[in-house]
Amino acid sequence: MSDAVNTIHTLWSSYGDRILKAVFLLIAVYVALKIIGWVNGIKGTETWQVDQVNSSDKVVEEKVRLSRGTIKNGHDLSATVKEYDGRSCTVEFRKHLETPPPQWKKIFGFGQPKLLLSKDYIVEVLATSPTAQKLVSVDPATAATLATRFSGRDLDSDDEVKAILESAKFDVTAKRTNSIKFLLNHPDPTLKTTAWVLVVTFVIEAGRSVLFG
Repeated sequence: MSDAVNTIHTLWSSYGDRILKAVFLLIAVYVALKIIGWVNGIKGTETWQVDQVNSSDKVVEEKVRLSRGTIKNGHDLSATVKEYDGRSCTVEFRKHLETPPPQWKKIFGFGQPKLLLSKDYIVEVLATSPTAQKLVSVDPATAATLATRFSGRDLDSDDEVKAILESAKFDVTAKRTNSIKFLLNHPDPTLKTTAWVLVVTFVIEAGRSVLFG
């Protein structure tokens, strides 16, 4: 027993400071990534029953476009726009249920509308977008995926996609996502690169600290 204790003591005497330095670096990188996510993400979670999900070739794959009417919450609209425009989040698209599930199902987590798509986005809110309608615009590929999953069958043309989206009703949820995994796969290439640089730098510096002190 004493030999084991002596061995541990010897190892800690040799590598303890190096391990502590590596742990400190890990904490510093973790905090830095969390701050980046907090500054660039939306605040909280919001769900809207939207009037329409549109396909637009003016929307790139990394972005989702929300009308001002979608995010309008009774507070100052210009301030609300700033809370969303240019910020990142995870967006979930679900089938809208005309009849909500019984309360007991909600308590036990049953009766949740079917999740059609969950994707990480940068939010875009145009200053000229309508305030009376809740509209969401996505790129054509995402629109086709949504329409296909909503209908449960393969669609042969853009006209079919358009027809499905015009008649479909969706609940759209924007969720704040501040995980390191989210940042490493961030839709904004600048933030994604920054996150990877921090992680790679940590790995290199932690390795040097442990091996060379």
